[in-house]
Amino acid sequence: MERASGILLHPTSLPGRFGIGEFNDSAYRFIEFLVETGQKVWQVLPLGPTGYGDSPYQCFSAFAGNPLLISLEHLAHSGALAWSDLEKTPTFPDGRVDYGDVIPFKYDILHKSAIHFLQYAPPEDHEAFELFCEENKAWLDDYALFMAIKQAHGGQAWNTWADDIARRAPRAVANWRNRLGAQIQEQQYFQFQFFKQWNAIKKYANDKGIKIIGDIPIFVAMDSADAWANRELFYFDERGKPTVIAGVPTAGTEMRCCVSPMSESNRATLHPTLVDRWKIPSLHIECAWSENERAIHRDMGVSATELLEAAG
Repeated sequence: MERASGILLHPTSLPGRFGIGEFNDSAYRFIEFLVETGQKVWQVLPLGPTGYGDSPYQCFSAFAGNPLLISLEHLAHSGALAWSDLEKTPTFPDGRVDYGDVIPFKYDILHKSAIHFLQYAPPEDHEAFELFCEENKAWLDDYALFMAIKQAHGGQAWNTWADDIARRAPRAVANWRNRLGAQIQEQQYFQFQFFKQWNAIKKYANDKGIKIIGDIPIFVAMDSADAWANRELFYFDERGKPTVIAGVPTAGTEMRCCVSPMSESNRATLHPTLVDRWKIPSLHIECAWSENERAIHRDMGVSATELLEAAG
């Protein structure tokens, strides 16, 4: 294992004129900076579509990318957006991301890009889009439907929707797919452009000898396409309310941030009766090792051996 150093930088922190860092020219200049300073690693935080609190650890999907990271100028350069749509850009703060202003602005532009692309893109671009949707349908179909329905409900969590669609009754799913066909396609388009731009950045970095590493949320979010589409894997009651959760406490004592549903096979809870000498409930851990955990354990052993040998 090669010893290396690098820099942690989430793409939202890159400079740009649209209120939030994007996969724009600044990302490529940052890679050049890493090369010039002898770095080997760019570490990024999760890149998923953010939900509650705009946190990258509370995403609407474990698979999808955040459309806010799509470079608007690169869309225009590729012909997927009219340059005139960028002429009336408001002034955004330089030192922070004001999500309250950025989100409606960028999604309005991305909506225009989707319309422009679907109407005017050449056949080869349409074929690339259709191929992307086919290759990623295992997660993209549920995600695009989830986001379209969420938008139709004003952003409300899925367990507040009508019972039939919250439970994903087949007839309800079919009805919503028919009603929201255009909105579903738009969500698919956002993901198409996200991964097109991100893959280009990753290739550029790798070609320059820069490795990209990152992390992912420990758990999927409660209000996510993954939980909605696979609720049988989690502790939900009949209405979709989590009965067991994990999370990070905020400044107070309530666990309000990054609340995530727990899976059936692995969870940690407070023991109902056992306490320590200070009367604090003891932690009760339930876990089950599958072949996946055994494979991770073996890989960690190999990696640790390589690390120690490299360190001498």
